[in-house]
Amino acid sequence: MATHRMSRKTVAVIGAGISGLAAAYTLEKAAANRGMDLRVIVLESATEVGGKIDTVYRDGFTIERGPDIFLARKPEGIRLCEAVGLGDEIVGTNADPKRKGSRIYFKGSFYPLPEGLSGLVPARLGPLARSPLLSPAGKMRAALDFVLPVRYGDDDESVGAFIT
Repeated sequence: MATHRMSRKTVAVIGAGISGLAAAYTLEKAAANRGMDLRVIVLESATEVGGKIDTVYRDGFTIERGPDIFLARKPEGIRLCEAVGLGDEIVGTNADPKRKGSRIYFKGSFYPLPEGLSGLVPARLGPLARSPLLSPAGKMRAALDFVLPVRYGDDDESVGAFIT
């Protein structure tokens, strides 16, 4: 009778940005739950992990650079941070009452996000119309969203294409 031995599998994850790191973590966790002998290697060309995500401290502000932060009302991001031992390092946007809320650094100054903005979707148009963060042409284009037809289809659209 032939015996079959499970051989160790190796998976390479290309890129140590947040997506690559999350993929490596998920693979290792799934393999452990299934009793698989899996080796995960993360390959990164940069000298640091994290991809485009970066934190800068300037003029008393914590500035997050990169693709985006996660929303605390969506618990998956918080659970992932806690699972990898970073739960105690999460800093909310309301941590300092003197600097409450999120701001955007634009043309040498910090501007608060317009009230009622949730992600990229404005819930209130007045604050957006008064904000210096959009040019008059940008505000007019944003107003067109109320009359332009809705995009239908199953094709993927990149975040960059959606925003522009």
